[in-house]
Amino acid sequence: MKTIVKTREAHEFLALVPHLVGFTPKQSVVMVVFRGNQTSGALRVDLPVGLKEQFQKKFVTTLVGMLCKVRDADAVVPVIYTDESFAHAGGAPHLELATMLVGRAEMAGFAVRDALCVAADGWGGYLDPHAPSAGRPLTQIIESERSTPWSDRADHRLGPAAEMARIPTADPAVRRRVAADLGHLTAILGDPRSNLGLVRMNRIVSPVDLAEISLSLALAGTSTRDTAILLHFVQAPPNRDQMMMQFAFGPEVGHAVHTSNKKYLRIQAQDGRSMDEIVAEEIAARQAAGLSPMPEKTAYDPRTGATLVIDDIVIGHVAERPDVDRVRRGIALLTHLVQMAPKPLRPAPLCMLAWLNWTLGLGSVAGLHLDRALKIDPQYGMAVLLNTMLASGHLPEWAFNDPGDAPRDRGSALTGPEG
Repeated sequence: MKTIVKTREAHEFLALVPHLVGFTPKQSVVMVVFRGNQTSGALRVDLPVGLKEQFQKKFVTTLVGMLCKVRDADAVVPVIYTDESFAHAGGAPHLELATMLVGRAEMAGFAVRDALCVAADGWGGYLDPHAPSAGRPLTQIIESERSTPWSDRADHRLGPAAEMARIPTADPAVRRRVAADLGHLTAILGDPRSNLGLVRMNRIVSPVDLAEISLSLALAGTSTRDTAILLHFVQAPPNRDQMMMQFAFGPEVGHAVHTSNKKYLRIQAQDGRSMDEIVAEEIAARQAAGLSPMPEKTAYDPRTGATLVIDDIVIGHVAERPDVDRVRRGIALLTHLVQMAPKPLRPAPLCMLAWLNWTLGLGSVAGLHLDRALKIDPQYGMAVLLNTMLASGHLPEWAFNDPGDAPRDRGSALTGPEG
């Protein structure tokens, strides 16, 4: 279901842009993309400050190239957010960059409906011949009725990316009880990152069932024991990845990943090899036989009727969108886990948090979670992989499809990709 929000004035449109991106942009270029008269997404990237002209041209060409991947997009409105001021620039800051963006977008066949700037001391239009050199007052944006939440979701609060990625401080006494419960679990089950510990855990409860149950938890009333069980389970990379993807795409995907993981666990138990060694040998054998490097593990998506390739989900090489309501509940749960976790156990839930935010197009929020994980353990494999993916500007394929083409939650018509 789409939420249609109409705007007639530029400042009303600017009041909506944070809702399109998912947070309040800072030092950013936002390209609001249209399909007909409706937005089809909003692509946000860091504002290129201090780049020489040839690199600015490359930046603009790359950015417009990404817009060309948005299916059926035919118009765009560039918006530059900057800490610079109209007073210092003698007009709208970053005029040269805005001119390049407009020109390159038009060359690519997009109608440029406007080009706007939000600076430290005002806002203005790059294409407005009557725009005052001092800019127009920011209060027009702030006081617009469009700046108030348009969604009836209780969690729909906007702020800078750093605020959205904030981990609240937990009660030290509660954290100590969680740590004690974790100690008891480890004493009984063993190290959750070991093969033996993983087998013991999965004999007690299915991680697929655990993932579904955990999404329904009322976090305020979650016991320290339940919190410790979840933290213990997600430390094992197979459980971590399965639960992470299941949060986004549902139990069918969880079952497919878990079934694949059990196969490798059986082999590991038989000959003591690591999962990496087993996978490397499988790849070599299949390549020698002239086959694709790895057999495809697939799962059926009942929402869309599509068959999803599991290995493609993590890197976003599937067109089907995640279930936004599940993703938001997963983010709330994992924020709680990070909040309660002893420091050495935080990288796993932080990586899950980063990936789930990335699935929603919130790359900036994801990057802040990855920074936390890498600060704790610079060699943590999942954090290194995701950080490399985000640093390259890679976006999931579903970000380029119109949000109305797949099941989404209320308000999804204003959600788009962010780089």
